[in-house]
Amino acid sequence: MKGGGFRSAYKKFGISKLSSRVVASTGHHSEEIDILFYDYLNSISLLKHQSSEFYPVEWVHGVIQVKSCLRNKKTIKDGLKNIASFKRLKKSGVHINKFNGGQITSNTTRGFGILFAYKATLKWGSIIDAIKEFMKDSPSTEWPNAIVILDLGMIIPFNKEENIGCEFTQDIDKLKEIDVIGIPNRGDCLLRFYSTLTKLLNRSQLGGFDFWDYIRLPFTSGEISYSFTHGQFSETGNCKIHGKYLRNISQDALKKILSVCENAEPINWIKATDIAYGKKGDNIEAYLRQPGDVLIYNPDNEQLSDILIFKENSAIAFDFIDIEGKQYWIPYYYSIKDNLVTVECPKCKKSNKLYMVSTVNPFQQRSNKNPQGAVPVPFGATAHAGFFA
Repeated sequence: MKGGGFRSAYKKFGISKLSSRVVASTGHHSEEIDILFYDYLNSISLLKHQSSEFYPVEWVHGVIQVKSCLRNKKTIKDGLKNIASFKRLKKSGVHINKFNGGQITSNTTRGFGILFAYKATLKWGSIIDAIKEFMKDSPSTEWPNAIVILDLGMIIPFNKEENIGCEFTQDIDKLKEIDVIGIPNRGDCLLRFYSTLTKLLNRSQLGGFDFWDYIRLPFTSGEISYSFTHGQFSETGNCKIHGKYLRNISQDALKKILSVCENAEPINWIKATDIAYGKKGDNIEAYLRQPGDVLIYNPDNEQLSDILIFKENSAIAFDFIDIEGKQYWIPYYYSIKDNLVTVECPKCKKSNKLYMVSTVNPFQQRSNKNPQGAVPVPFGATAHAGFFA
């Protein structure tokens, strides 16, 4: 499968020489892929690490996962899961066709995925069952375009409504019912495989890659990607006992932030800062001069001056977080109260070595919410300018 004959048939397309992974600008990546087709003229390899190579999803046409023999259902499902890990990656940008000095833009196509096996010891019915079980647990956007067993035949998703097999990703994405159709091998399985692969490659439209999007990838928590707007200055905290620690946001916390802020009114970031420092928030000229809206996590509708500013030294008391392309301000008060962004040193928290600030509460005294009038912080840490220094 990885021999020169197979590769030479597709010189128009780049074909990976190593096991590969595909990376998206969201920070997500595929599982290890056996064979990958990429844009030979435009694509670059982002990284070579040991026996693996990493490619940007915008320049990948599709992938093939290879199995020597389908001996059990697990082998089938493992291969299909790797394909699904590629097909769920999000592409950006548009496809550009240039001609006669002009150009036409169109949407890029999502990639294809094929499971290829030389043979199978499983019976045909068991193979069908394994495929359908996988499809039942996955959205149609992650279903394979074809399963090829060289000595048995080919299997593709089936559209019951139109009574037709579906090879192309855009058609498979629309399927609502789980079904497949098998095409038995009559000595032409390899030829049929080449024909299907050629059609998928020729239908593929790529584009939209921006190298800058891959310079610094965001963090991921499940399907959600996020980043600290101030980068490394906010990504780590500093505990005088244990040193630096990585700050993070769990998937549950991200979902809570998105849910709370879903109906929140965006506010200009300069205006929000003005209000937090006690100004009226009516400097329209300044807000127009420095546009940019933020969403503030504030489920209790507290005064901005109480949750965005430290009373002790007037330093800001919140994190700037980019979630899925939108800017969010997460006050430290809520990070601690609702367990959102990591604030305390994890080792201190685990060993219960927290102390309560008993002098001046950084936030306004809240006898009904915090009897001690204090906020827990890592022992020896000082809050300053949006991160722990």
